[in-house]
Amino acid sequence: MIADDLTGGLDAGIAFAAAGIPTCVGQNAYFLSSADAQGCCVQVSVVPSRHMSPEEAYRAVYDVVKRAMDQDFTCIFKKTDSALRGNVGAELEAVLAASGEKALHFVPAFPKMNRVTRDGVQYIDGTVPVSQSVFAADPFNPVHHSAVAEVIGETSRVPTHAAKERGEGVAIYDAETEANVLEAALHIFGAKAKLVAGCAGLAAVLPQVLQLQKRGASERHTGSRLITFCGSINPISLRQCDRAEERGAPRFHLFQNGDFAGENELACRIAEAARNHPITVFDTGSGDVDTRNMDAAESGRLVAEKVSRVIRGVVDRVTDATVFVIGGDTLIAFMDSLGIETIIPVEELLPGVVLAKYHFKGEWQYLISKSGGFGSPELLEQISLKLSSPGEKAENGGE
Repeated sequence: MIADDLTGGLDAGIAFAAAGIPTCVGQNAYFLSSADAQGCCVQVSVVPSRHMSPEEAYRAVYDVVKRAMDQDFTCIFKKTDSALRGNVGAELEAVLAASGEKALHFVPAFPKMNRVTRDGVQYIDGTVPVSQSVFAADPFNPVHHSAVAEVIGETSRVPTHAAKERGEGVAIYDAETEANVLEAALHIFGAKAKLVAGCAGLAAVLPQVLQLQKRGASERHTGSRLITFCGSINPISLRQCDRAEERGAPRFHLFQNGDFAGENELACRIAEAARNHPITVFDTGSGDVDTRNMDAAESGRLVAEKVSRVIRGVVDRVTDATVFVIGGDTLIAFMDSLGIETIIPVEELLPGVVLAKYHFKGEWQYLISKSGGFGSPELLEQISLKLSSPGEKAENGGE
């Protein structure tokens, strides 16, 4: 699987890990030949291409697929964003070109999150065309089209057609229910296809369809305190931070009065609050600062790096709390700051919310992650409940 951000790679990879299929997520083009990857049935390679140009994204994905073709994979899965952000067309074209295959099967729906594809159009919340949703105003990756074929055509010239039609290029599948996604996957692999694309909705049915070798049940993790680091400025995630603050969680911001706060001082204050509260919240506060003079990649990278240093400072001071990172750029920056290249997905706590572990200083460390656009306003409290009572079933955290 090739994912365009780390949180997306984890929320798709967890479908296999939860089914007992050895799965790992890596962060560079050489990951596929690493010792960590060789022991896993499912290998998720992260190519953080959201901030790349279409040409750069094409080359990066092409390189990974070329490496993958040297190994004996059942299939190659290009993981895409369920809101169709990023260089979708360029990356699908790269998969086709590097593999030498004639057709790629694209199932973009994520029905569990009420993101559906109807007559070739992608909808959020079941009824809102994606180009009219909050994702149209994404400051880094705005979505300009709702028709899946038009999204693909924005960054590539690869031919597209509805799945019911025959032809080369990208076949686009409608799906409004999980049963529709399963039906599409059975059709695709019944025809012995090798290339697929989609989001966590498609990943969820593949353990059943592909019948990969299982290796035991997933583990459990408990914790009494949650420290949330929100690097996303998606309104959905900010509402989650707002709700936790309204219910008593201390909250801190990277930007204060339009300027960056001192990272070391912030880490000290967050760590102190985390020792005394079950939920502590940190976000960028970037709505208070003017980043118009920076391009999207520059501003996103700068914020992610600063947030990652705050997280590292807190982790060094508080060892018995569970870290929750919102936003793929922030998670990558944090793992890079630790020198971590491989992450193991462990459990899906709630839809789109993944518990994972990584090896650091001779021990397994745990963290939770999600992308910016998932979850109900009460998500932080739902996660806290799951950590303190892992045997109890929390309410659905999806939108």
